[in-house]
Amino acid sequence: MVRTHNSLQNDKFFKSFLYGCLLGDGCISRSKYKLVFTVTHSEKQCKYQELKSKILNRKMKRTVSGSKSYKPGTVAYRIDYSNKSILEPVYDVCIINGSKRVTKEWIDQLNPFALAIWYQDDGSWYRRVSHHKNKKAYERTEIALHTDGFDLDSVLLLSEYLRNEHGITNRIGKRHYKNGTRDVYYQIVIQDRQKFWTLIAPWSFLKYKFNWDTDNPWFDHDSFGTELSKMMSDYTLEEEFANLHYIEYDGERLPLFKLAQKYGVKPDLIRRRLDAGWILKEAIEIPSHKAKYVEFNGKCQKVNNWAKELNIDPITLYGRLNRWSIEKALTEPIHVNHRSIRRITG
Repeated sequence: MVRTHNSLQNDKFFKSFLYGCLLGDGCISRSKYKLVFTVTHSEKQCKYQELKSKILNRKMKRTVSGSKSYKPGTVAYRIDYSNKSILEPVYDVCIINGSKRVTKEWIDQLNPFALAIWYQDDGSWYRRVSHHKNKKAYERTEIALHTDGFDLDSVLLLSEYLRNEHGITNRIGKRHYKNGTRDVYYQIVIQDRQKFWTLIAPWSFLKYKFNWDTDNPWFDHDSFGTELSKMMSDYTLEEEFANLHYIEYDGERLPLFKLAQKYGVKPDLIRRRLDAGWILKEAIEIPSHKAKYVEFNGKCQKVNNWAKELNIDPITLYGRLNRWSIEKALTEPIHVNHRSIRRITG
């Protein structure tokens, strides 16, 4: 299936991916004109990031990190994805007062694929030796889903979801920060590890996140990644086309730059229009708004004349036409920024 931006809006697989990433290493931010979804991984997870790059159809950017998440000088790979029509409903569900907060609406979007992404982003397993008085020490494996980016109410909702929806027993653990920036954070400790791994293994990619080298595996190794591979084969572009962004339009399948040449529109302009929610036909066929004339409601005149008629600054109108559809650009009322207006007193 050849993907276009608008086809993703109702794609359950893609939405599950976004919600799973936001439980893990993904973040979403809003600026004045657009929404941006960002996910960053270290060099160790480069192949995993390549998988996300294919799903998002965006290139990875290699960076040398100096942020709080990584030590200075650490190589990391970052992907930025911007498509307002797709990200707007996700932002409304996941962001409350500027922070990620798990809500019942977010819980309703979760499924095994979203859980697999969350675990591979922010999950881990480890062996713990327990000692009991007058009894032999024994070793056990625990799975932890790290939720230090969420408040306790969010963690309780996630814990309840795992227990009620999938029958996975778990407990909430309290951990103390070593660097002293905050007192405690919470994590979900999975007690039914076999059931959890069996649930997410078909949708997973990173083998080291599972207790793979064991004589008594807790899940069927043959099932690992099967559902993910099946979904990706039906979903993503072929490898050789991924970076060229092939688009099927009007019975033809062409790279974006050739399609742009055919219709006389710049490739970046087509991409920006699609990110702004334009339908594919308009994004490709409507000429650049640097042209002198714009037609709307049967009337065709210069952009400057439209600006004069609508009492809009021509520069503002040109900017609108490059970001929005013609109808929205010409009909959206002007929003006055009262903060920028100085109060003059005599």
